[in-house]
Amino acid sequence: MASFKTSTGDVSFQLQNTESNPNINADGQNSGNKREDSVYEESANIEQDEQISGSKYVYEEPAITQRSGGQKEDKEPQANNWPVKCFMAMMIALVIAVVVLATLVVVLLFLTVFLSNETKKINAQHTDANRRNDVNSNRITENLARLADGLTNISIKIDSVAGELANVSSRIERVEVNLKEITWGQEIVLQRRKQFDILFNRTFGEYEAGFGDFSGAGDVWLGLNRMHRLTQKGRWNLRVSMRSFSNNTLFWGEWSDFTIQPAPFYNISFGTMVAKSENMYNTSGTGSGLDWHNGMAFTTTDRDQDEHIGNCAARFGEGGGWWYRSCSNVYLNGKLVTSEAPLNQHMRYIDGGSSEWILLSSSEMRMIRVG
Repeated sequence: MASFKTSTGDVSFQLQNTESNPNINADGQNSGNKREDSVYEESANIEQDEQISGSKYVYEEPAITQRSGGQKEDKEPQANNWPVKCFMAMMIALVIAVVVLATLVVVLLFLTVFLSNETKKINAQHTDANRRNDVNSNRITENLARLADGLTNISIKIDSVAGELANVSSRIERVEVNLKEITWGQEIVLQRRKQFDILFNRTFGEYEAGFGDFSGAGDVWLGLNRMHRLTQKGRWNLRVSMRSFSNNTLFWGEWSDFTIQPAPFYNISFGTMVAKSENMYNTSGTGSGLDWHNGMAFTTTDRDQDEHIGNCAARFGEGGGWWYRSCSNVYLNGKLVTSEAPLNQHMRYIDGGSSEWILLSSSEMRMIRVG
């Protein structure tokens, strides 16, 4: 078999030559020395520069395969298998799609579980926060209610104090008028204790402003500020009258050059004794009687200005203010004498001669103008 290729097409034809090989018969079998698996392959590309009907011929020898039994056959082209390839491609794409879809399902399930757990956590946190907010809100409400009650009580107390201050103001105005009318020889009550209808355990501010019955005959404290202002105008003596608790005996003494120094200490100052009752005890020596308090600052429970290591008003005075040293020989703002009260808290006067404590049932301090 031989074939020629031309520029216009392929031409194949078969050539048989029995004369050139005496060993091959007409049927193509080996009649002489028979050879097994003999294949004649000739590959020649013959290009002939001849023009056969205006065409160029190329010679190609086809591939020859040997059949079983020694026959040769032409190799035929394989059949086109594109449907199988398409089917396989579709199956691979389907498998990939299934894998991707399964992966997406797993991811979605994971996200669903994760979001569910996070949602539960957030809800639990919100629940706890709301519970705490409710507790705090209840506490705030209770505190506001208490504060409102406290403000109401404070308002009531302020109204009460305002009323008392109005009364005190009216009394002060009357006292100021009386002070303007004072002439030589007139007297002003600084302190009076006889009815015991008011308490003398007061603050420093109250002792500074004054309290009690300014216009009547009741217990009174004129006020440190007024004492200072009065003693800056003219010359004054200080008279102290006392009544013994044991025998109801009245005795008194008078000291010259009485003054009260300005705030904040309001120190008391006086000179020598210029007059006294016949039964007045000896008070001429320093450290006895009223002389022991000369020059001292005024002390209350909330203003400690004495020379004692503690607060004399709080420790021995039952809250009463006085010109303590460390602490007192004369104490006219103490408690009324009773069997229950300690001895050192009573109104008292110490005898300079015998150092005997004389308990008092009443007292009065006056300033007398002498110039």
